[in-house]
Amino acid sequence: MADNKQEIKSTSFDELVKIFTDINDEKFMKDFMECLFTPAEREDFANRWTLVKEIDKGTTQREIAKNFNMSLCKDCLFFEDSLFFGWFTLIFQ
Repeated sequence: MADNKQEIKSTSFDELVKIFTDINDEKFMKDFMECLFTPAEREDFANRWTLVKEIDKGTTQREIAKNFNMSLCKDCLFFEDSLFFGWFTLIFQ
């Protein structure tokens, strides 16, 4: 049963990715995300995106934590060494 639950969650995530890539209307996407995610979840997304942009600018994790009141443990530590930065560079630069 545990494997089935994980498979359902994985499928649901894949469905969300498909939905997000299919939406090409900015207002509709914003409304959709505001309905789907809590204010705290939306704030987490915004914080992580701010973090990505700041690291890309060369801002240190400690400066980011101080400037944006982010927890180094929660928000910062895993980003610099993650594969995400390869994708970020590929997509946005």
